[in-house]
Amino acid sequence: MNSETKIKIIEAAKRYMDDHKHEGMSQIKLSALASLNNAYLNTLMNGKFSIGTGGKLSEIKDKVFIKLADAIGFKILKSYWEPVATPEFKQTIVTLKEAKLSGRVAMLIGETGCGKTFTTDKFVMQNPVHTFRVTASAVYNLNDLLYDLLNKLGLEVNGTKARRLARVANKLNDISISGGNPILIIDEGENLKQPAFQMVKALYDGVKNHCSIVLIGTSQLYNKIEKMRIKNKEGMPQLARRFKAGTIFLPEMDKSFKLFIEKYNFDSSFKKLLLELCDNYGELNDYIEPFLREADLRNEQPTEELFRRMYHIPTRLRRA
Repeated sequence: MNSETKIKIIEAAKRYMDDHKHEGMSQIKLSALASLNNAYLNTLMNGKFSIGTGGKLSEIKDKVFIKLADAIGFKILKSYWEPVATPEFKQTIVTLKEAKLSGRVAMLIGETGCGKTFTTDKFVMQNPVHTFRVTASAVYNLNDLLYDLLNKLGLEVNGTKARRLARVANKLNDISISGGNPILIIDEGENLKQPAFQMVKALYDGVKNHCSIVLIGTSQLYNKIEKMRIKNKEGMPQLARRFKAGTIFLPEMDKSFKLFIEKYNFDSSFKKLLLELCDNYGELNDYIEPFLREADLRNEQPTEELFRRMYHIPTRLRRA
């Protein structure tokens, strides 16, 4: 990465902070948003690209600049995939905005690949102050959730589960009492297990009317909660009741991908091939974005023939 690009990223970061200063944006909050050590960000903001480590100066790596650029939505490279205002995108943004302003809970349920995480990324970028998002993985447990929450809030991670949870609730309540609008977003919530769900219920009780909690996931999230509610698993009927009125099922995806494909000048045969290959928006992105980038690098037209060569797709495609 050349110095000119680095300078542009720093200038964009300063503009970003200025644009959000009325919301309480600070350098420390920006470093947390970008998952950067504040010492690195402070060095960059002072126009320096090297930092003292181990008694000598070391050049700050490009990945630090890339993380900062990603956090503020600054495009370093040419973009080959732009947001499309699908019904799912609009509903997700509206729900998150209303939740943040009202402090009420919500549960967003949508199909795999409909853009839930992509849209949440955009919301977090546009509303960086007091917006805390964690993503559950398949190996996520209660301790992982607590650890992530404490890290996002800049709190100590030690202590018993009860004390750590109380620390989180107190911090969120303090933000609200001080005039902020905190929101906690848990993405890929279908990966949560019963103890983590119980913790979410306890946290809800601790921050009610002060902080919104939004669970986002596929139908597996909804079905998992329902199954445990019906079996009367400890804490689950109470959790289901708290989120019931705030549950929103996102619209079904348009499997013709019209809003996406019409942006590209592909011929009808190429469009048909994409429809055969892709089951959702995420898969369409997985194919189109790297393909268009590769076509640019080769200085070739983005044709179906090039697409088939790149992905080793036979002339006659037969789906399983």
